[in-house]
Amino acid sequence: MLFEGLLILAIVASLFIVSLDRILQPHPVATEKRPYLIKTINAILPALIILFLIRAFIFEGFRIPTASMKPTLIEGDWIIVDKYSTGLRLPLIGTRISKATPKRGDIVVIRGNIASENDPIIKRIVGLPGDHICYQDRTLYINGQPNFYNNLTIELEERSDGTSNKVIKANTELDLLQHQIYLAWDKPNSFESTDLIVPQDCFFVLGDYRDNSQDSRIWGVVPDRYIVGKARSIVLSVDWWHAKIRWQRLGKIS
Repeated sequence: MLFEGLLILAIVASLFIVSLDRILQPHPVATEKRPYLIKTINAILPALIILFLIRAFIFEGFRIPTASMKPTLIEGDWIIVDKYSTGLRLPLIGTRISKATPKRGDIVVIRGNIASENDPIIKRIVGLPGDHICYQDRTLYINGQPNFYNNLTIELEERSDGTSNKVIKANTELDLLQHQIYLAWDKPNSFESTDLIVPQDCFFVLGDYRDNSQDSRIWGVVPDRYIVGKARSIVLSVDWWHAKIRWQRLGKIS
């Protein structure tokens, strides 16, 4: 939001200066004789407008800050967020201007006042408007149907500080979309039971690291206007602890 606001201010200020120059200097002047500021603005203004349109309506970059979406996304991943498939919105105010809506299983970036925090977060949509969602004893129920875990294995989670931790890795499925989740090995039930009907224009979201994620189980459903876009691909992944790029992680997100 801040970056888009600064872009808008830069574009408006540039247009104002160029317009003022046209008023004060109505007759054509050779480019080399124009003030340096005017030449600079004329050179960068098209790039600012293109950058704003791409950022506001098509793609945006996002860095994964926490472990809440492991094993799908890990700290140090840089992703591209597609803004058009979840519905185009007016910049800054978030009003939807197209009919596309997020789907169950989509990994989305959320930006808004959630739990008194305004920093963007990333979670997976599991509940759509009208769904009956229940989370009890580490099991997700969608409209009365349990979301089963398959192929459970024990593995070591590599933490961002170089340490490791034993976790349970499992496969699960949301509307035919298969993905993997983590369950904590040493926390058998760290969340209170949740039972609700998702209101209209809202979504229920969870982190893929089910026992290490602050999500709708804590701060409730997410309003549609807070959805920024859908995570599409990992374009860079940096292991800061070992000072290396994780090339094997680059590509499409499931």
